[in-house]
Amino acid sequence: LASARAAARPVEAVRIATGTQGLVYEPLFLFNPETLKLDPWLAERGEWGADNKTFTATLRQGVTWSDGKDLTAEDVKYTTELGKIKAVPFSNLWTYLSGVEAVDKRTVRYTFSDPRVQEFENFLYDRMILPKHIWESRSEQDISTHKSEKPIGTGPYVYQTHAQDRMVWKKRDGWWAEKALSLEVKPTYIVDIVNSSN
Repeated sequence: LASARAAARPVEAVRIATGTQGLVYEPLFLFNPETLKLDPWLAERGEWGADNKTFTATLRQGVTWSDGKDLTAEDVKYTTELGKIKAVPFSNLWTYLSGVEAVDKRTVRYTFSDPRVQEFENFLYDRMILPKHIWESRSEQDISTHKSEKPIGTGPYVYQTHAQDRMVWKKRDGWWAEKALSLEVKPTYIVDIVNSSN
């Protein structure tokens, strides 16, 4: 989706963008298969405590949702705490995570009852962050079954239209990574054709 303008810097890790994942919603980090490490994305850095009992993530400045509101630590905390709902696919996170705290607007601290570094790092790059101000009024049942027809995300695309056989996404003006990472999204539109099978 994006090409790096800054040739002196290694190209950021890439995820497969499928519908809202990657196009609309984004994770805190990306997994880099060349280095086998996490590259900062919505977070500018992350750090394990000395005993691996805590992990602290610092969010980038200037990241906004497509409705213009700022991404904050409360959004990350809210997304993480959705895992307390049994129907949410990452509910197993709370078998080893004891708490998540929004320390300030840009800092999130996770505390572990059982530090599982690799499992948690999988969560960091696999979990898309949701906007608390959009989702917090929904019931548990609504969260697990709701169709979000016009999703609000931090990603490079916004919902344009859809039909029975396609979703159409439009390039978003002012995507945060254009300035922060010197990335440029090329296609103005992405048309995702629905395939019922292979």
